[in-house]
Formats: sequence, C-alpha cells, structure tokens
Amino acid sequence: MRSERVDISNEINRLKEQLESSEARLKQIDSQIGRLELDSLKSTALKISIGEKEPYLLANEYSQIGKLEKNEELTIISYAPDIERIKVYSPSLDTIGYVVKQVFIGSQIVNEFIKQPENIEYHKPQTENSSIQTGSRSQSRPTTDSSTSSQRRTSTYRTYYRGPRGGCYYINSSGNKIYVDKSKCN
Repeated sequence: MRSERVDISNEINRLKEQLESSEARLKQIDSQIGRLELDSLKSTALKISIGEKEPYLLANEYSQIGKLEKNEELTIISYAPDIERIKVYSPSLDTIGYVVKQVFIGSQIVNEFIKQPENIEYHKPQTENSSIQTGSRSQSRPTTDSSTSSQRRTSTYRTYYRGPRGGCYYINSSGNKIYVDKSKCN
C-alpha cells in the first residue's frame, strides 16, 4: 500500500513536470509566432513613442502582460476603429499585445495613421449589409426593419440597433440588449 502511494506520488510529480515543460514550450512557440507576425507586418507598421505615459501592455481586456517604459517606441500592428485597443509590439517586453486607444489620443501621427485605410488591418466578419470603408471608420447604410421600425447599423464587430425612442444598443451573445452611446448608431 505504501509503495503504491509512492508510485502514485512519483507519477503525479512526473506529470506536473511534463505539464510545466509543455507550457514553457507553448510560450516559446507563441513568442516565435509573434516575431514572425511582427516581421511580416513591419513594412506597413507605424512606430510611435508613447511619451511620458506608462500604460500597461495587455494580453486581453482582463490580463496585463507588463508595464511599458516611458518614451518607449511601439510598433502599431493593427487597429480596428470600433475597438478601444490598438495591437502593438513592445521591444522592451519583446512581445505583441494591446494598448488602450486613449494612450494615443492627441497624437497627430496616430491620427494620420488610422485615417489611411491601407495602413490598417481590418478584421471584419461576413455580413449581409455591404460595408463601406471610409478613413478610420467602417460604416454601412442603415436599414429599416419593417416589423420593429428600428434602424440597424453593422460595424466591424457588432450590429447596432436604434430603438423606437432613439436609444442605441447591440445584442450580446447571451441575447441581452447592451445600450451604448448614440453615436454608434449614427
């Protein structure tokens, strides 16, 4: 009985080591993929200094990769007009992540960059409405749904609806209405 416990304990330790080794290998592969992605995008990417601000580089909206250095020069990889984050490469952290768009508010270089559609990597799903790319926005013609008499606007990621009293909302994956600023429906 005691030897069985020792065997099980040894097997658990061996599996933990394998798991840690696999996780380390996955991180290496992710880093290599990121470098390849960056190399392929450098020709169209824009470099910009973040100035005196010290924002965090984000993996997603819930987790941080690390804090960026003051005056660090980031490489902007992609931008979607209706998303509040810009995909960037950080040399100090040697990784790709996201920075909140407000970090760049007032930056003439970024404003010019996002006005040029050829510099932007748009991520758009297939929709029934035909989208028109103008500058830094993805717009579509509002359509009227005859059964509910509400206007609908499809953006790059969501379909926004204008209700009968002028409110603007979209329907999330759970089927709930999420109200947003009225400018999203304009």
